[in-house]
Amino acid sequence: MRDTFWTKLTKLFGIRSFHRGGFVSGDAAMGQKSQPAGVVGLQPYHHGGVISGGPVTPLQILRTESLLPSGRVEALGQNLQAVMNAAPGELASIEMMRESVIRRAIGPTILLGSGTYFDFEAPELSEITIEDVAYGLAFEGRCAGQCFSRITGRRVFYSVAEHCVRMSWVVPEDLALEALMHEVGEAVCGDMTGPLKSMIPRFKSIEKRCEAAILDRFGVSIDHPLEIKIADTRMFATERRDLLPWRGEAWSAEDRSQPYDFEIVPWAPEVAAEEFLRRYHELRGTCRRD
Repeated sequence: MRDTFWTKLTKLFGIRSFHRGGFVSGDAAMGQKSQPAGVVGLQPYHHGGVISGGPVTPLQILRTESLLPSGRVEALGQNLQAVMNAAPGELASIEMMRESVIRRAIGPTILLGSGTYFDFEAPELSEITIEDVAYGLAFEGRCAGQCFSRITGRRVFYSVAEHCVRMSWVVPEDLALEALMHEVGEAVCGDMTGPLKSMIPRFKSIEKRCEAAILDRFGVSIDHPLEIKIADTRMFATERRDLLPWRGEAWSAEDRSQPYDFEIVPWAPEVAAEEFLRRYHELRGTCRRD
C-alpha cells in the first residue's frame, strides 16, 4: 500500500522527484538507513521519517526540494504531513475518491439535474432535457442578482426563465418559441452580465456554441434575430424600470428602447421553471408528463 502511495505522490502534490527507490517500506524499516535518497540533494530517508542523523519532516523535505516553487512549500508541507500520518486504509479511501472524480469528470463537463453530462468541448453530443433548461434558467438570476423591486420596495430574485416566458408573451405568436428559447445557452453557461461579457469575447463564443447546440437538440432556430433582439432590449428596459434602482439616466447614446406596459413582480424560481415548461409545451403542441 505504501509503495502505491509514494508512487502517486507526484500526482497528489505536484512533486516531481519522489520515487520508490528512496524508501524502505514496512514497520521493520523504522530507524534503519534507507536505500538511495528519494529527493535530490537530501540524505537518504524513508516513510518512517528517519534519515542518517535524525528525523526529517515533510516540510524540511519540501524546503530542500529545488523543483518546488517557494510559495507552495508551507501549505504542501502541512498537506503532506497529514497524508503521511493517515492509516493505509484511509490512504486507499482518499485515492479511491480522487480517482472516481477524475474518471467521472473527464474534460470540461458539468452534471445536469437529469443525471446526464454536458460537455463544453462537445455540446452537440449533450442529452440535455427541457427540464434541465427550464430549471437551469429558473435558478439563474438576471442582473447578477442585483434586483430591487420598485413595486415592492425590496430586493428580489428575478430569473432568466421568467424573462424568457414574459418575452414569449409579448412578441407575435410566430416568434414566441424563439423568444422563449433565446437564452438557452445560459442554462449551462450562466447569465454573465453584458458589461463583463464584452470584456471576454472567448466566453461569448463558447456560450453561442452551447446555445446553438441546445437549440438544435430541440429543433428550434432563431430565424428572426433582429426582431428577437428588439424585443429583448425592450424587456431589459422594462426590467430596468421595475427591478433596478435606476434613476432614469441614459446608459448610452442609443438607449432609447421603450419598456412594455406591464409591470414585473417576480415569481419564485420553482414557479418560473413550471411556467417555462408549460409555455414550451403549449408552443410545441405537446403534452406535459407531470
